[in-house]
Amino acid sequence: MINLKPFILVLFYLIIFFLSVPQVKAAYNWIYPETNPHELLKQLNITSAMGITIDHAGNLYVTNESINEIRKYDNNGNLLLSWGSTGVGDGQFNGLTWGIVADSQNNIYITDPNNCRIQKFTSTGIFIKKWGTCGSGDGQFNTPRGLAIDSSNYIYVADRRNGRLQKFTSDGNFITKWGGFNVWGFQAIAVDQSDTVYTIELYAFLIKKFTASGTLLTQWGTNGIGNGQFLDPRGLGFDSFGYLYAIDVTRSDIQKFTTNGTFLTKMGNLSVGPATPFGLTFDVSNNIYVTDRANSRVQVFTPASPPSTPNVLTVEPQIFSTKLRWASSTDNVGVSYYTIYRNGALIATTSLLEYTDVNCLPGSNYIYTISSTDFSGYESQTSVSQNVYTYPSPYVVSASKNAAGNTIEVVWQGDASAYQVEQGSGNNWFSGTTYIKDNITCGSTYTFRVKARNTALVETNYSDFVSITTDACQAAYTPPPAPVITEPTPVVVIPTPTESTEPGSGSLSFSGVSNVKYIAISKTADFSQVSWEPYTDTYQLPTDYSGNLFVKFRSPEGGETTPITVTPPAKTESPTTPAEPVSPSTPPVPVKSGDTNQNGLSDKVEQATGIITTKTETAILISGGGKPTPGTFTVQPTTTANSTPALVYTSPVTKKTYVMDTPQEVKQVVKETGVWVNHKTATATVTPKKLQGRILIDTQDRGRAYYANSKSGKKVEIKIKK
Repeated sequence: MINLKPFILVLFYLIIFFLSVPQVKAAYNWIYPETNPHELLKQLNITSAMGITIDHAGNLYVTNESINEIRKYDNNGNLLLSWGSTGVGDGQFNGLTWGIVADSQNNIYITDPNNCRIQKFTSTGIFIKKWGTCGSGDGQFNTPRGLAIDSSNYIYVADRRNGRLQKFTSDGNFITKWGGFNVWGFQAIAVDQSDTVYTIELYAFLIKKFTASGTLLTQWGTNGIGNGQFLDPRGLGFDSFGYLYAIDVTRSDIQKFTTNGTFLTKMGNLSVGPATPFGLTFDVSNNIYVTDRANSRVQVFTPASPPSTPNVLTVEPQIFSTKLRWASSTDNVGVSYYTIYRNGALIATTSLLEYTDVNCLPGSNYIYTISSTDFSGYESQTSVSQNVYTYPSPYVVSASKNAAGNTIEVVWQGDASAYQVEQGSGNNWFSGTTYIKDNITCGSTYTFRVKARNTALVETNYSDFVSITTDACQAAYTPPPAPVITEPTPVVVIPTPTESTEPGSGSLSFSGVSNVKYIAISKTADFSQVSWEPYTDTYQLPTDYSGNLFVKFRSPEGGETTPITVTPPAKTESPTTPAEPVSPSTPPVPVKSGDTNQNGLSDKVEQATGIITTKTETAILISGGGKPTPGTFTVQPTTTANSTPALVYTSPVTKKTYVMDTPQEVKQVVKETGVWVNHKTATATVTPKKLQGRILIDTQDRGRAYYANSKSGKKVEIKIKK
């Protein structure tokens, strides 16, 4: 009985295929993107070109399906030799397709589909060996198609109608197999630089990725005309940058992918691209060779130039992160994105010129490299590796006191979510990179260190210690020493009352006083309006004191005593009757040479004259000589310009009365009268502002004391120096 199950299954897949193929095929022929990095370089006219490969010497081998022949060309397209014919013998073929590869010794391996075998030749076409028979056992084949070879010269065969892939040594020894997914099986095979195996399953519309031992890693693809979809996938190949190219005969295009299946771009053009591409390969310059069976040609396209390698500018490690910055790459079609690798593994892509890796651990070593990828999908070489060590703990920048000196501010660097300071914060965690220590004391040393943790609660070690010493404490305030006063004894001296003694006359002095610089005397206990005066041994009693006086002393350092109460003796008045007041309209009593003073004592007057010198003070210039000066002298009010009392002199020589208000006038009188002969000069200052009345000249003790009445009625003592 005939088993119809295989035929029914074949019919089912044929129906799916024809339903999936668009009615207008030309609409999908050789589609180029808006920016096509590939340009047609040259073209070889080869009838029914299907399979293609390039050996390590740069020679090109192409299979001719129609006559079962292999042709060899140099890299300039010159035909070097050809071999093969239709048949079952060694070096003969039946149904050549795209299965052809070269090993590291430039030996050539070719699938012989309808003879169910693999044949091996030298680069000059000399037959070496063959293996395989028709069947489904190990080392047997049912229409083998695609071939691939890895870095160890292991041969991978797409055993199409057995739906599997078989792996052999270069001598044809069977190693392993995997597959059995569908009856149409694998069409093409490619191996990348790490010996990972990629296959195409025709009507599953899939590209599958395996380890070298057959473990499935990933797969991608669906039926359709979109990017990453397929209608009739047949050929696979890798460029030197590690990108995978997949040929779709029905779509008449070649799609480009990363090794993880990410679509990058596609190439093709109805006017220059092959209408039925089957095989592809790359030379050492990364030029793309594509067979076009329908148009009996091989077209060669220039490669898209990869972008320039990014130049890493800065690497800034933190505790839990590392920030990288780089200069932009250049490219003929523009850079699409940058890829960041850490310790050789891809961790991110970005279109920016910086990236922060936030998945670092404290105190760890990482190696970063960066590549750029252009819009055609080409990736540059990776940058120079950057060896980075993350901080094991926060980096304390400073610890400083504020201007007032009552707080310490600790500042550190870090990228953690929380920190803990070992000095004042206890076990509390807080955000931010600043800590303020309050309530510090003077003359103390404070030591801080900081640790950090991230959101995953991974903690660092503590940082190094940082110390700061506060300013030395200020000495406690010590008031300045007070004057040393050992029971000061006020000594009040009152003159013996006489006819000339004025009320309030007398002096004040102290004993038992030391370390005193200033003194203040007040008539009341309130010193707020009293001036401090330099301390001397004796002080004139105030003329208007009444009762007690109050005295304070101040030391050079500023210390003060409490007020000392001084009780002077009661005022004494003269027992004699005061002189009669002189009426302003009556001339003052003259004092002349030979007169007796008012105490009844006799002596000759030797006084000569006096002069008013300022508006604010009255100064009397006293002159005397060896002979009595004739004439009378008085001091009386005048109406002169400066409104000060004037000296009036009546000369018996000239019979004139002179009013002397200025020194110039005195000199004129001297010149006219000639009374100033052999004279001596002495000065005295009178404190009252104005004098009026009479001048009394006491010559009891010649040249010692003179008295005059002032406007206020106070006594004024005039001391005369001989």
